[in-house]
Amino acid sequence: MPRLTPTARQDGFTLVELLVVIVIIGILASISLVAYLGLSNRSQAAAARADLRSLVPTIQSYFEDNGETYVGMTLAGLRTYDGGLDLSKYVLPGADLTKSTYCVETTGAAVWRKYGPSAPLENLSCP
Repeated sequence: MPRLTPTARQDGFTLVELLVVIVIIGILASISLVAYLGLSNRSQAAAARADLRSLVPTIQSYFEDNGETYVGMTLAGLRTYDGGLDLSKYVLPGADLTKSTYCVETTGAAVWRKYGPSAPLENLSCP
C-alpha cells in the first residue's frame, strides 16, 4: 500500500462532511415547511374573514328592504343584491334566522361566522 506524501492531494469530501451538509439541509427544510404551513393557515383565515365582511352590506340591504327582518333570507335571495356573490363560500342556516338576528358562516378550510348584525367575526360554526 503506497503511503501518501505531504504533497499528494485528495480531492472531494469525506462521508462525515456530506452527512453534516445533509442534516443541515434537512433542518432548514423542516423549518421552512413549518413556517409555510403557518402562513397558509393565517391566509385562509384572513380570506374567510374578508368573505364575511363583504357579505355584511348585502345582508343589511336585505334587512332594510324586507321590513327589517332576517326571516326568509336565503343565499339565493342575497344574490339579487350582489350578483357576484359566490354561494359556495357561505352557509346560512335557516333555523338561525329571526326578526333581529342571523348566523352566517364561511365554508372551506377556515370556518368563521357572524352571529348577528352587531356581533364580531368568530372562529366558530353557527349553532
